[in-house]
Amino acid sequence: MLKYILKRIRIFLLLNFRYRFVRVGKDFYCGKNLYIKPNTVTIGNSVYFGNYCHLSAGEILISDYVMLASSVSIIGGDHIYNRPGKTMINSKRGEQKTVVIEKDVWVGHGAIIMHGVTLSEGCIISAGSIVLKDVQPYCIMAGNPAKKIKNRFESKEDKIYHSKSIGGSYYSNVDK
Repeated sequence: MLKYILKRIRIFLLLNFRYRFVRVGKDFYCGKNLYIKPNTVTIGNSVYFGNYCHLSAGEILISDYVMLASSVSIIGGDHIYNRPGKTMINSKRGEQKTVVIEKDVWVGHGAIIMHGVTLSEGCIISAGSIVLKDVQPYCIMAGNPAKKIKNRFESKEDKIYHSKSIGGSYYSNVDK
């Protein structure tokens, strides 16, 4: 019980005095040494960040029931490299695109999510993967670049049932 109270106090102090999120839902937890670009991250309910996560893309929208393992990076908008007469270090940064992480997503240790990507409801990103493109609902992705290796649920009915049970939107977007 004491350990739980100390964790809640730590999160309260971090959210109120260290990190500047746009909004944070209830039951948020983060490990040590989180880096966020100030005022760019919106977090839903029951979200977990492991140690050493780095969130520095443009705008990052994280929905409910999302887990980011340790050392996950959400990055992008890097330096413009093709300006004649300008060094890369002196070039301005490119466009900062929004990253959307929908409900019930799990991102494994050391994965890198590039800006402009949507991780759809229920997907899983394997450890060490680099995600360059949008991920479909309930897919399991792995590799560099990340590719679909299998579905999380085999049947359409299981996906619909799961989506309804978490208050997701997948079931409302499926042709019935």
